[in-house]
Amino acid sequence: MGDFTRMSTSDTLFIGVKGHVVAFSKRDGTELWKTKLAGGLRVSGERFVTVLVEGERVYAHTYGRLFCLDARTGQQLWTNELAGLTPGDAVTFRML
Repeated sequence: MGDFTRMSTSDTLFIGVKGHVVAFSKRDGTELWKTKLAGGLRVSGERFVTVLVEGERVYAHTYGRLFCLDARTGQQLWTNELAGLTPGDAVTFRML
């Protein structure tokens, strides 16, 4: 895929699509890496993924799981199940 040694997050576009996070070169649109995430909320048949980039880390959320990826390689560094915050957990609202 791409040349990881010269890559910086300012030169890279990160998107979440179909249960993956994908990194592209802003210069020429070349795919640098693609990482498949476990889980995924299906919206109109697609796996919805939200993405935040901060420094050399890419944070991605998909259906009750938070992932941290290395921005240069796409390697998963950690994951969090977000206990108590998943869609299947009960939510109670109280009127004031």
